[in-house]
Amino acid sequence: MCAECDGRHVSVVIPTLDEALTISSVIRDVRRILPKAEIIVVDGGSTDNTYEEALNAGAKVYISGEKGYGKAIIHGATHATRDIVVMVDGDNTYDLSTLKQLVARASAGSVVVGCRFHSKPQGMDLIGFVGNWLISRILNIVWGIRVVDSQSGLKVFPRELVATFRQGDMTFSSEVLLRAKQFGIPISEVRIGDYRRRVKGSKSKLRKLPDGFAILRFILKERLTKPRSA
Repeated sequence: MCAECDGRHVSVVIPTLDEALTISSVIRDVRRILPKAEIIVVDGGSTDNTYEEALNAGAKVYISGEKGYGKAIIHGATHATRDIVVMVDGDNTYDLSTLKQLVARASAGSVVVGCRFHSKPQGMDLIGFVGNWLISRILNIVWGIRVVDSQSGLKVFPRELVATFRQGDMTFSSEVLLRAKQFGIPISEVRIGDYRRRVKGSKSKLRKLPDGFAILRFILKERLTKPRSA
């Protein structure tokens, strides 16, 4: 295990939109596992007290001027001061017990995906499960990116990759992998614990079919206009 896996070289970026019920739990988990990590929460305009909960839990909190999953992560990553960036959702569905393993692998200069698919994730319905599998297969066929869980919201990447990001919506998860491929950065996966169900009152922001088609269009369009690797 790498010596820096206490988080001293890590910035954790958490996008939020109405996650007051869970954000403090996510921040506490990160702090317990990576006690020296920089924790950045970027809120996309919550109508609840997400901002206050995140601030009280000890995170740096920013308000994104524009809504969008990717926009929030890019906004937070541009404020990151550490060499390694972790992105993780603020809904407490991700088991972070293997986070140190992801960071250890990323410290060697790779992009690392937290893979939920060693079993059927509890917090994912059939449409989400099949859609993720299909997108991951297409990424493999079209781009040569061999990952099982391409749409995982838990990824680790080097900070220098942030300058290449452009996608402000749900296509962002795929863009991280595409940019890594284009710039010759290795991509690997680490199994994580069960993908948990959302707590009562917490709602997903993913629009499964519209966002799924948007992701597929993005992957195919990028393949037609950009090389597979640098």
